[in-house]
Amino acid sequence: MVVGGASVAFLSDSNELSSLYNSETGDLWLIDHEHRQAQQINRKEVQIFADRLAIEVAKFEASIASLPDDERDLSMTRFEQLFERANQRAARQVDEFVPQDRAGEFAGISCQWHDMIEHQSTGDKLLGVACLAETHLVAQGQALTSFFSDLVAFSNIVKNADTGPIQFPVIGNLMALPSGPGMMAIKISNSPDLSSRKAEMEVISASTERHLSDQYQIPAGYRQQRFSESL
Repeated sequence: MVVGGASVAFLSDSNELSSLYNSETGDLWLIDHEHRQAQQINRKEVQIFADRLAIEVAKFEASIASLPDDERDLSMTRFEQLFERANQRAARQVDEFVPQDRAGEFAGISCQWHDMIEHQSTGDKLLGVACLAETHLVAQGQALTSFFSDLVAFSNIVKNADTGPIQFPVIGNLMALPSGPGMMAIKISNSPDLSSRKAEMEVISASTERHLSDQYQIPAGYRQQRFSESL
């Protein structure tokens, strides 16, 4: 990950630009070098996707409405099973970060440990722990926080789509879980209740270097396409 000014760039192992985010516009561009194109994703584009998703689910429900109850239930179950594996990989919702009153430090960045809590009708559930740093302590922290906040917004738009009983999986970045105006995650360790996969995230190094400006630009000659155009 390379951050400069308002941009957050992700580079491949071969040092090619794979995605580019602009915190001023809220646009995330996914770069496809094989087809020489860049796909634009933002809150508006994700909302278009969520609306179309709701329409397709409504069409499916209408198509099975006249079936006998047992056949309709079976059709719905089979439809939900299409997303079962992806839903198992999707992270749970963290409702609150509760301070533990102990400090940490990763990659030279000071942070405070928090419990990640999900509120349930039967009581609170501990989903893991996170060490959160104040944004101003992280170089280019504002651009990073904007990026992670938009990732959370994308996830919430899809989760809130009017798809009835069918929940579509949203697999996000663990660093985005505590996104907010003043804090960002430096270290996260989750329990199996947060995700079926045991996953950890840690910032292991942070440095200030000079990078070429073309690392923050869509390659010349690449076709730019909105996400909704590919649906």
